[in-house]
Amino acid sequence: MLSTIKAYLGILPNGEPDIKGLAIAKSNSPRFFQQTFEQCLIQLAIGRHSPSEFETAKQRLPEIVNEAVRELRQGKVNLTDLEYSVELREEPLEKFASKRLAQPYQAAWLLDKQGKRPDRGDTIGFVKVLPFRSQGRNFSVKPTSQADLKEVDVNDYVLSLHASLAQVFDPMNVKLKLNASSLADFVS
Repeated sequence: MLSTIKAYLGILPNGEPDIKGLAIAKSNSPRFFQQTFEQCLIQLAIGRHSPSEFETAKQRLPEIVNEAVRELRQGKVNLTDLEYSVELREEPLEKFASKRLAQPYQAAWLLDKQGKRPDRGDTIGFVKVLPFRSQGRNFSVKPTSQADLKEVDVNDYVLSLHASLAQVFDPMNVKLKLNASSLADFVS
């Protein structure tokens, strides 16, 4: 069993995963993250029968993640699979007065400007996009309904996926590497 603070992942003898508290498994994580994680779990379940099979399964995990990243970079991932879904816990109109808006409220502001006024308690779906300005404000997300796949901040998704998987992979000593060209993209 893998243990990380108050989160863990285990593979039961029948191959079913036992997951508690992992960020990547939360319902507001993008489906793309969840699907990539699920493919990793399937691989780990295959390796549950012996230590050597488990080591072989672990070595396959970076390949699974790299393939998912390759599909993302090639624009083969659906926009809806990149959506974050977050409940607005505070009244949006009050938050709109702030100079800086958290990402869910950025999406809410854009919806409001389109005539779709979100309320406290509403769930907002948004995707991370390349930074842009609108009406004097800086934005890094758009409501999914307003976004286009060409606007997606792919590098942000890659970094977020790697960070989310690190919670599971680091205790197993599985290291993910960013390829050189994408690392240069992060620095520029």
